Amino acid sequence: MKNYCYINGKIITANKLFVSSYDIGLLRAYAIYEGITTHNNKLFYLSEHLKRFRKSAIQLNLKISLTDIQIKKVIETLIKKNGFDRTNLRLILSCGKTIDGIEYDTSKSTFIILAEKWNPLPKNLYQKGGKLITEDHLRFM
Repeated sequence: MKNYCYINGKIITANKLFVSSYDIGLLRAYAIYEGITTHNNKLFYLSEHLKRFRKSAIQLNLKISLTDIQIKKVIETLIKKNGFDRTNLRLILSCGKTIDGIEYDTSKSTFIILAEKWNPLPKNLYQKGGKLITEDHLRFM
């Protein structure tokens, strides 16, 4: 089964997804990310996820090229084309390819939506639990 994703206006198979190694999101982690899942093929709290995604974009002065309605249509297309019982979606937005390895053009962002089959954790984690290590960490912004 082919796995479909979205990048900058196109739905393609994930094996054809290409992001420049000069993308500012890769070079300096100048990007935002939002994870969304489905239950019974229905999007879980989509409007709340998109509000948070837009708020993050504003914080980093990133431009989202699609409206929420357009994003929803793309996601619904990906869900249908992939045909998973349950889908995890990853929205990723960066400022795009750098001009000279340093500068970037905020109007030429890279917008990716990955769609993946949801896989549950091993049953023993639900039954017996798991170990957790915590660490104090302050995220920038």
